[in-house]
Amino acid sequence: MVEKDRKYTVLGIDKCLNEDWLHGEYDTAEEALRVARRLTKKYEAFSESCDISMIFYAYAPDGKCLQK
Repeated sequence: MVEKDRKYTVLGIDKCLNEDWLHGEYDTAEEALRVARRLTKKYEAFSESCDISMIFYAYAPDGKCLQK
């Protein structure tokens, strides 16, 4: 069961440094997805190779990843 005060989250992952962190909490799935996509696209532009070193994922309050 999902707690009422749980929010949608965006997690950041740096694949080069092998680190991850909670980037933020959001009230809606749409907002979390928008932030995750925007940040991934931003860091994609700074990537020195074809591989993206930093990526962001949005998660539902129940822990399921929102990206397909």
